[in-house]
Amino acid sequence: MLWRRPPQIRLIPQIAPVPDAVAVRRAVLQASWRRDRWVARRRVWLRWLVWVTVRYLMPALLVFGLGAWLWLGVLTDMGKPLDPGTIFQKPTTSPPPAAPPVHVTAPVPATPPPLSSAEPEAVLFSPEGEELAVPVALRFESRWAAPASSSGKLTNTVSAEPDTPTRPNPI
Repeated sequence: MLWRRPPQIRLIPQIAPVPDAVAVRRAVLQASWRRDRWVARRRVWLRWLVWVTVRYLMPALLVFGLGAWLWLGVLTDMGKPLDPGTIFQKPTTSPPPAAPPVHVTAPVPATPPPLSSAEPEAVLFSPEGEELAVPVALRFESRWAAPASSSGKLTNTVSAEPDTPTRPNPI
């Protein structure tokens, strides 16, 4: 009967014998030597890389940067005419008064007075410190005030009432 069989003895097969202390010590030393050689090679390569960078790559990068700066910044301005007012600022003097016109046939439109050179222009800066453009002064154009009713459907009516709403009296 199956339940009365004698128990079977199970043996665990040994794969390899247990190494002795000398074999373990030799394996550990070989692994350490391999790692030491790898670290030494890596350090030598790093030293050579730093030397080549300082000796050759940095001067080449500086020469290339200087050439790009000259090409983009200086040589592009060489073809433009030189404005002497941009280099040397001459002392500003008031212009001589203009002679009155002899024959005036049409009224001359009013022009804004020229900016005085004694007054410095106000320069606006953003919170980040960047210079902002000077805002343009707005003026009223009378030709835009008249309503354009070309279709005839739109009519503008002006009421005599003020635009403020009336408030109810609380009781």
